[in-house]
Amino acid sequence: MTSKCNISKICKQAFWLRVSLLLLIYLLQDQFGIYFMPSNVFHDDDKYIIGAKAYAESANSLFDWQAFISSMATVGHYAEINDENGWFVFTSIFMYIFHSEWILRIFNIGFAVVSINLLYKLALRVFDIKVALTSAKMLAFLPYPVLFCCFPFKDQFVMMLLLSSLLIIHKLANENTLLVKRIFLLILLITVIHFTRQGLDVLILLLAVIYYFSRNIVKAKKSSVIWIIIIVCIGAIYCGNSLYEDVLYKLNSYLGSRDYSESRILSLISIDSVYDIWKFPMSYAFSLLLPFDLNQPWNTWYGLISSLNIIMLPFAISNVLYLFKKKDDMSFYFGLLAFYLAVIVMSATIFRHYYCLLPISILFFAKYWTYTSRHSKQFIMIISFMFASLAIVIYL
Repeated sequence: MTSKCNISKICKQAFWLRVSLLLLIYLLQDQFGIYFMPSNVFHDDDKYIIGAKAYAESANSLFDWQAFISSMATVGHYAEINDENGWFVFTSIFMYIFHSEWILRIFNIGFAVVSINLLYKLALRVFDIKVALTSAKMLAFLPYPVLFCCFPFKDQFVMMLLLSSLLIIHKLANENTLLVKRIFLLILLITVIHFTRQGLDVLILLLAVIYYFSRNIVKAKKSSVIWIIIIVCIGAIYCGNSLYEDVLYKLNSYLGSRDYSESRILSLISIDSVYDIWKFPMSYAFSLLLPFDLNQPWNTWYGLISSLNIIMLPFAISNVLYLFKKKDDMSFYFGLLAFYLAVIVMSATIFRHYYCLLPISILFFAKYWTYTSRHSKQFIMIISFMFASLAIVIYL
C-alpha cells in the first residue's frame, strides 16, 4: 500500500511540475521561443503543429485524407508514400477539434506521467521496490524528461508505447499463462508504433520472440516447444526481411546526410560506415547523454538542456560499468542492450530518437546505483568530473 502511495505521489508531483514548466514556456516564448529548437527551420516539433494547423484550416471533415496529404506536404512530409503518419494524423485531428497546440502539450505531459508509472511497474517486476522508486523519480524529475514532454514531439508517446510493450513482454516470458489478450495487446502496440516510428516495431517484435524463446524453451513441454518454434520461424522470416530493409533505409537516410560541423564530439563518435564499428562503445556511452552540446546558446530550450545534460555523466558511466556486473536476468538485460544498440545505429545520433530509450538506461542505472558501494559512487563522481572537464576543453 505504501509503495502505491509513493508512486502516486511521484506521478502527481511530476504532472504539476511539468504543467508549471509549460506555463513558464508560454510566458518566456519571446525570449526562448515556443518550440524546443529554434523555429527558423522545420524541426520536428513545430513541423507537426504547422502541418496540423494547415489541416485544421483546409479539412472539410474530421477525417479528410486529401486535405491531410496536402497539409503534410507543406512541411515536407509526404503522407502518400510514408508509413510514419501516426503522430501527424493525431496532431491534425486534435488541432481540428481543439484548435490549440497547448492542449496537445498537456496530453504529452499525460503520456509522460503514464510512462513514469509504467517504468515503476517494469522495474518492480525486474528488480525490487527500491530500484522501482529510484527509476520513477529519475524519469519524473530529471531536467531533460521534465522539459522535453512539454513540446509536441511524438517521442514521448513512443516512450509510453515502448514501456507498455516491454512490460507485456516481461509478463509473457515470466508467467506460466500465455494470455491471448496480452498477445493481442502487444500486437496492437507494435502496430501503432509501426505507424509512428518505423523500425522500432520490428525490433520490439524481435525482442519479444527472442526473450520469450530464451526464457521458456528449456522448461517448456513438447507441445509448447512446437508453438515456440513456429513463433520463432514466423518472427525470423518477418523480422529478417523487414529489419534488413529498415536498417538500409535508415542508414541511407541518416548516415548519408548527417552534418556534424557544429559538434566536434558528434563527429568523433558517429558511426558512418562498417569500418566505424570500433566506435560503438563510445557511441553507446555518449548516447546516454544526448542531447549534449556545450556550443549551443542558452536562449533556446534545446541549448539549455544540451548544456545541463552534462549532469548525466554519472548516469552514463554507471550504465557502462553495469555491463560488467552480475545480472538478475541476463537474457532481459542483454536483449534490451541489443535493442538499444540497434536503435543507435538506425537513428545515427539523432537525439530525439533516443528519448524513448531513456527509461531503459534509467532502469539499469537505478539498479547499479542503488546497490553499489559508497566508494564506487565516489569513483564514478570523480571520473564524471574528469570527463566533464575534458568535454569543456574539447568544446572550447
